[in-house]
Amino acid sequence: MARNFRFNCGLVYVSEQGYMLSRAGVPRHSIIKKFAGEGISRLEDLISVLSKLSRGARVPLEYIHYKQRHQRKSVLVTIDRHEWYAPPQIYKRDDRSGLWTAKLALQQESPLLISGIYPVENHAGSCSSEVSPKDYRPEQVSQESTDGVTTMEISGELVAEGPNAQDDSDNGTKKGRVEENSSEDGNVVADCSLNERREERLDESRSVEDTVLRDYHGAAPVEATSVAERVIEPTLVMFEVHVPSSCMLDGVHSQQFFGTGVIVYHSQTMGLVAVDKNTVAVPVSDVMLSFAAFPIEIPAEVVFLHPFHNFALVAYDPSALGAAAASVVRAAELLPEPALRRGDSVFLVGLSRSLQATSRKSIVTNPSAAVNIGSSDVPRYRATNMEVIELDTDFGSTFSGVLTDERGRVQALWGSFSTQLKYGSSSSEEHQFVRGIPIYKISQLVDRITSGTEGPPRLINGLQRPMPCIRILEVELYPTLLSKARSFGLSDAWIQVICYF
Repeated sequence: MARNFRFNCGLVYVSEQGYMLSRAGVPRHSIIKKFAGEGISRLEDLISVLSKLSRGARVPLEYIHYKQRHQRKSVLVTIDRHEWYAPPQIYKRDDRSGLWTAKLALQQESPLLISGIYPVENHAGSCSSEVSPKDYRPEQVSQESTDGVTTMEISGELVAEGPNAQDDSDNGTKKGRVEENSSEDGNVVADCSLNERREERLDESRSVEDTVLRDYHGAAPVEATSVAERVIEPTLVMFEVHVPSSCMLDGVHSQQFFGTGVIVYHSQTMGLVAVDKNTVAVPVSDVMLSFAAFPIEIPAEVVFLHPFHNFALVAYDPSALGAAAASVVRAAELLPEPALRRGDSVFLVGLSRSLQATSRKSIVTNPSAAVNIGSSDVPRYRATNMEVIELDTDFGSTFSGVLTDERGRVQALWGSFSTQLKYGSSSSEEHQFVRGIPIYKISQLVDRITSGTEGPPRLINGLQRPMPCIRILEVELYPTLLSKARSFGLSDAWIQVICYF
């Protein structure tokens, strides 16, 4: 490969990224030049640096690509915190037998192995050892740099081109846009009979959304114009979720997701963030939280995924915030009652990719629209038995956040729902739409977790906490017209109750 790409022999060449480098956005055919602040000229240098790092450490990595050998790019690499994969090994070919022999690349006293979950002699990773039973923007990552800085080497000088350098893959946005129909009886139905193929990329989406989403990708933020936005902004969190390829289970359709969540509980020992399940799809994933209240990024863990409803709870350790961040990060005030009604005014508030709050005032058009998502090609989660909130105007299908009143009290989680659409005779494609999830469903669950109700224990931030048991019916319910329900035998008394409600 050195001869093909006209590089010197002995350089550290990325043949396949693997999980850790692909998570950082390092492409194939790259040459690693610097790692954790130390120059890398051969494989032994990389192993030496790696042996000094502990699990969960975030260190800079500098590389060049064979197509742009005079342009250096920097990214942040997160050392794998879990036992998704076996310890690093070196394979050497035995010329006499023709076989490749393997040995551990790191010494047994290396911090990376000592801090690991698995013993050194265990060479098989596991996806399920830490997971107990219990989940805007999904997109497969193909960019060259997720959160790095691109530099160009010209005559020995390095000139920065700017942060968040990325290629044309539009990292950070969920693919596509769902064309929904709201039928007369209040159903939210994904239109699967579209004959015209729509473009999935955000930069080719409707021009109506382009202006709004330019800020979502980091354009100059708009100054807060409402009390609700200023009140709720310190409680918002940006999610970055990575799913290891070895754990792509349960029909997960991508390895990287972005989304906005809201802090629903914050104390000295535990913080809880609510988010939709199209951002946190499965518990076996690496979750990083970026806080709007303070420029800090910390890891988190998935502690609850509702089996039917489209929301999840993620826990973080408040002690990881530090004193400065802990003084400004807080939980949102939840307003489960009274329930929203048709014609009510709400504020839709979310975060841009630059962690700036974006909001608009909207009107509730349907406070109880039934979600009806068809089955996908493969078995996977889909929201069922839910009534959601519809608005007259929003920021498009790639914007998530919360719905609040004029005082910034959260009335609903504005979440993303995943579905598949089939265009004519072509195969199904991933799409999503956004709707409001009433906050009382989440509030009830948070109260049960924090009050210590009976349930199976779960270790969260070093403390055993009971997790509530959810009772569900193994049925899928669909709405119907009252006129048809009367024909099925629904009494007049119940009809009056439903109409009054």
